[in-house]
Amino acid sequence: MKDYYKILELTPKADKKEIKKAFRRLARKYHPDLNPGDAAAAEKFKLINEACQVLSDENKRARYDLDYKATGQQTATKAGRGQRQKRQDGPKAFGPDFGRAFSQERFEKAFFGGLKNEADKGQRDKKDPLDTSELFQRFFGFS
Repeated sequence: MKDYYKILELTPKADKKEIKKAFRRLARKYHPDLNPGDAAAAEKFKLINEACQVLSDENKRARYDLDYKATGQQTATKAGRGQRQKRQDGPKAFGPDFGRAFSQERFEKAFFGGLKNEADKGQRDKKDPLDTSELFQRFFGFS
């Protein structure tokens, strides 16, 4: 993932004015017309342009910032020690772990009365958990 803040020599807290100012300064420095025949300057100019387009648009910047934080490419201001934060892999990398809260066992227990397999649960009566006839009989007064 490209670090647009590093490309524009900015911090993640930069506002639109700072982004625009950095873009103009770097665009003048690396513009292909001012550096004819310099392929590295032309490539740098393209990166600066791309960074400015993403960071200037609020929606694109919000999406970029989410990805930026998720990959752990935060600078020393966030990390606190001058090192990048380590990337977390696995289900916890993108938010809380809902695995235990929404396990298959809890789902079955909540919606099917805990019946995994009637053969395994010899003590349970053989009533169908989806049978609503008793409910209708009580509600409408049928006997």
